Amino acid sequence: MHYKFCKYLLEVKPSTSNYAVLGELGRFPLASLCKQRAFFEYLKVVNDYNSLMYTVLKEQYTLLLCLRLNTFFKLLWFNAVIDMFNNLGLSYLFNNVNNDHKELLTQRIKDQFIQQWHDVIAHQSKMNGIF
Repeated sequence: MHYKFCKYLLEVKPSTSNYAVLGELGRFPLASLCKQRAFFEYLKVVNDYNSLMYTVLKEQYTLLLCLRLNTFFKLLWFNAVIDMFNNLGLSYLFNNVNNDHKELLTQRIKDQFIQQWHDVIAHQSKMNGIF
């Protein structure tokens, strides 16, 4: 729906590259916002040591380390957050993350998308020389 609306604003064909549309509007995909919100939710939980959710998360992490190959645990939100830290090259922050890292996490998500955007634009033949 997001891409459809962006293409409507620019009055371009539905077949227009999503990356070109996002670049033209200076926008990021909604998936980037979802990653950012998942990180911020994780930060809220890990910074509230007295909460039940913190205790549950700590136990899940222990189980996850023991049963990493179990399909059930791969579906957990917590495991997705671990994977996001790893994919962003920030796995060293996972156990020590705090609110001071919000800006770093947000910037890394944006930088990763911008790098991907440049790569796609450079390799799509119909996009040569546009940006």
